[in-house]
Amino acid sequence: GANLVALGALVALSDVVTREALERAVAARRPGDSAERALLAVRAGFELVAAGRR
Repeated sequence: GANLVALGALVALSDVVTREALERAVAARRPGDSAERALLAVRAGFELVAAGRR
């Protein structure tokens, strides 16, 4: 959901953790198909910030 998009954007802005570390953590907390949907949301937030920096 929106919280995961925001989390992806925050990580992209702050460099507190790597994108890969965030994705591993999200996947570990979500079972099965839920993990893939969560990862799509995180990646969307990350990409929104990355696109704005280009």
